[in-house]
Amino acid sequence: MTRLEKSWDNLFGALRRIGERGSKNPRHPSGEDPDLVTAMSELVLYDDPLDQKSSLVHYTSWKSALSMFGQAHRNPILRMYNYEHCNDPEEGRIKPPDWKDVEEEMENWVKAILKTESDRRWIDNVKFGSTYGCSFSSGTAGEIEDNLTYWRFYGNNGQGCSLKISRFNQENKEIVDAYNVHKVRYRSKDFEGAYPEKEEDEKVAERLRELLDVSREIVDKTSEDYRHEICKAITEKLYRVIYGYYHLIKDIAYRSECEWRMIKVRPEWNDIRYDTTSENLVRRYVDGPVIGELLRSGSVITVGPTLVNPDIARDCLLHLIEKAPGIDYVPVKTSTRKYRQTPSR
Repeated sequence: MTRLEKSWDNLFGALRRIGERGSKNPRHPSGEDPDLVTAMSELVLYDDPLDQKSSLVHYTSWKSALSMFGQAHRNPILRMYNYEHCNDPEEGRIKPPDWKDVEEEMENWVKAILKTESDRRWIDNVKFGSTYGCSFSSGTAGEIEDNLTYWRFYGNNGQGCSLKISRFNQENKEIVDAYNVHKVRYRSKDFEGAYPEKEEDEKVAERLRELLDVSREIVDKTSEDYRHEICKAITEKLYRVIYGYYHLIKDIAYRSECEWRMIKVRPEWNDIRYDTTSENLVRRYVDGPVIGELLRSGSVITVGPTLVNPDIARDCLLHLIEKAPGIDYVPVKTSTRKYRQTPSR
């Protein structure tokens, strides 16, 4: 049994145990069962091994890098930002037809139980603006961490830095497993005919439909007095899974990015933080992985090609990393790329 199959078996097992308890005592089979919470957090959406010759690199702005490494009182952490300010207008909207069918069936079922105006607002809050993520570019080591295209789009027009992650490979499979890093899928929006990835998308739809069927069974076995409450708890889990998938599909026009993502849907309210460093924009984020667990032998940090004083910037990062808790020595180098900045408009 693959890790993916085992994780789904655990999820269905946790749900069915809730249903069994509900059939014996239909007063309130809790949707916050500890086994279910664990199964949700460990759910694997795709089996995605990273090629041994490939590396994952996270590009970021210089300001973010300073914020990341400059807090000597805490372990540096990658931030997972909400996708509500993503520059891709189709973010989370590329949906294979079979997935849309399951979602439509799910929404009709939910709305038949959750009927009040307050419920509708709750559903909208669950569906939209609830997904956070952290992105990595993939490619050949030695090239991907100092790439002109990625500097332009993700490295603040060359005025940022990149972090090559050494531990997302088969030699460090436990790290991959712990963080559930998934490869982004690229699809044409029309989904016409038998496109090459159709079988994979249909398999996802099968899992989603089974998840919906098991969820309906649980709610049906719950007494009328508690059906509304358990339906909300189970619905939140359904949307958490389906929107995780939606943010792992992008338009085929972006396929050259070879992106990988960590995804978190519906984090706890107390875990949400706010980035107010931009003058006219507040961005929501949650803490992602501890950087010290990602940067090991083979990692490197590269200072962008358009920083005015890259050598001093490199020394600054080395100084901050030396003081940062939980990080071993990581080499910092300056970009060797000749870069012409995009003119400001």
